[in-house]
Amino acid sequence: MSEDNSLPVDENRPVQESAAEQLLKAIGPGPADADLSAEVLNLLRQIMRLFDLRSKQLSKQFGLTGPQLVVLRELAKTAGVPIGTLARNVSLSQATITDIADRLERRGLVCRLRNDQDRRRVILQITGKGVEVMQGKPAVLRDEFIQQFACLERWEQLQLLASLQRIVTMMKSAVS
Repeated sequence: MSEDNSLPVDENRPVQESAAEQLLKAIGPGPADADLSAEVLNLLRQIMRLFDLRSKQLSKQFGLTGPQLVVLRELAKTAGVPIGTLARNVSLSQATITDIADRLERRGLVCRLRNDQDRRRVILQITGKGVEVMQGKPAVLRDEFIQQFACLERWEQLQLLASLQRIVTMMKSAVS
């Protein structure tokens, strides 16, 4: 004979509330949906502005923008990489990487090498001068973010990740 250990079920109440429903109950009534979407868009603009401000600081300090430093940092990790691969690694378009590479090459921080087997294939490589710049340890906003993010609880990290993935999906559908 088996013993029934299940909890009594209240027919008038849903069996399980979602985490979102529990959160909404806990925080009570808030701003209208339009106010919430406006606040999300405002926060996204603030994030973009912070990236711009940090890029300007880096430009004054090192003469390079944030994206240029991201590219140099990625090149410092490799012996040379095709532009398409570099674009994927740093989440920038190939056209943007080409533009950044042009500027970095004019300053002598990177060089382009042609592949011996396929002359159309270009490898981007950091130069000695570029390595010297990176030895100055320029910190992009990403570095500070990673330090602060690491201090969050795992559930907070996952919540932020899921929320940002959702925002990216929503924004991609708006531009498609």
